[in-house]
Amino acid sequence: MATSGRARAALDRLALGLLECAANPHAREATMDRYPQHDLTLATPEGEIRVRSFCRPDDIRRLRYDEGLAEDEHHRPLFRQERLAQAAAEAESNVVLALEGDRIVGYGALCRPGPEERWAALDEVMEVGAIETSRSRRGRGIAGAVLGLIVRHPRIEQWAVVVAGYSWSWDLRGCGLDAAAYRRMMIQLFA
Repeated sequence: MATSGRARAALDRLALGLLECAANPHAREATMDRYPQHDLTLATPEGEIRVRSFCRPDDIRRLRYDEGLAEDEHHRPLFRQERLAQAAAEAESNVVLALEGDRIVGYGALCRPGPEERWAALDEVMEVGAIETSRSRRGRGIAGAVLGLIVRHPRIEQWAVVVAGYSWSWDLRGCGLDAAAYRRMMIQLFA
């Protein structure tokens, strides 16, 4: 199949942008705008929650992490605020935030898998690294809205997307569920 000159030039520009991102982490800021942000609003008993895709590292750093996302003796979140900002700086990633004012009350990250994952060496694999909702905001549809915006990535159909639901990362006490019920909840979210 022949490629037109205009299409070839567009592909070359895209490849150059990806190479710049790989060589210079700050270049991601310049190329991030190729994917538009999407917003949606959820009405909850506490007020509106705005869910936004393709959040930038600087935006993540200036926001406050809700205390319901904090670590305790029974649960350690997979992504703390700085790790979420780092994920947002990665080429092709999509960090989605659920916001109540200037507080992050939920998040999700579509990013390259970490080096410890067995599928990390595969080029066309992305991972839903985490989806988490603040303990005080669970049961309001936030995780489903976050996942919905994660999969709106323009390249989602070009990748194999992995979701690893490691049971050690589940907040069983914070949800008041046993492992079997939590597993059913996860299956329902991703079904």
